[in-house]
Amino acid sequence: MGYDLYKVKNGEVVDVDWSNIKRGEYFRESVWGWKPLWQFICLCVGSGILTEEDQQQGWYNSCHYIDGAKALKLADVLREIIKDGSHIDYVSKRNERLDDLPLEDCDLCNATGFRYDEHVNGECNGCHGEGKKKSFETYYRLDVESIEQFEDFCRHSGGFEIH
Repeated sequence: MGYDLYKVKNGEVVDVDWSNIKRGEYFRESVWGWKPLWQFICLCVGSGILTEEDQQQGWYNSCHYIDGAKALKLADVLREIIKDGSHIDYVSKRNERLDDLPLEDCDLCNATGFRYDEHVNGECNGCHGEGKKKSFETYYRLDVESIEQFEDFCRHSGGFEIH
């Protein structure tokens, strides 16, 4: 599952030519990448630009519309953040925090390292026999390139819907 953002022009989602996608027509991020990206947008960029409804609806594939003026304001704020490199610091600190999270008991095998059920008969495939695994939160990674690509998309979209 992912989040697909489409340019909106004259109130209609632009029909994307998949063999020749133009800047600002389409942006995609997996569920694992979109959630931390949207969190970054809401925390660091969207204040004063996005309404509370915009921020809430951005978490869903509900075809929520962000108009062209807001998209351009987001791009302008993102450009400043990118220029001064603070997005790199944010991503680095976020990912370091995730890497430092303690291992958790594996819920698939009750922290024993072994499963005997209809799916697995032996070593647990969730924790590879360790009984511990990384926090689920660590699956949601953010990278610098996603922020930079989102800035470019916002700048050239003229407004977009989140699908």
